[in-house]
Amino acid sequence: AGGTYSVVSGNPSALVGNVFNALSTGNYSVSYSTTNASNCTDTAQFTFTVNCVLGLDNTTINNLSLTIYPNPNNGQFVITSNLEINGSVELINELGQVVYKALMNGLTQSVNVQGLSAGIYHLKLSDGNYVQTKRISVEK
Repeated sequence: AGGTYSVVSGNPSALVGNVFNALSTGNYSVSYSTTNASNCTDTAQFTFTVNCVLGLDNTTINNLSLTIYPNPNNGQFVITSNLEINGSVELINELGQVVYKALMNGLTQSVNVQGLSAGIYHLKLSDGNYVQTKRISVEK
């Protein structure tokens, strides 16, 4: 605890604090350095390949604007849209697995996924006209 993460190779902006969010596919190396109470220092390095990026951002697509609140949340949150939606809502975990799917009809959708583990998820809303994704954080 209390150490420092850094990107050794790959995109340095992918690391914010201790959260790594790959902006593109490729090879990355991340190191972790720490010093204990006896002033002993150690560094570990992990190299990995990102094969798929979901392409998530918080931009407006085709005039569709989504708001997720609260975010972060405890597994209960609300999705609001500025446009009438008749489509599906999916939550995708960091492994790319769909862990929740429901229909959304209208401007507002309440979601309860309190059974999910804490972590970062990607919400994908789609209907015949729009596809938009948002990153959400479930904290317990």
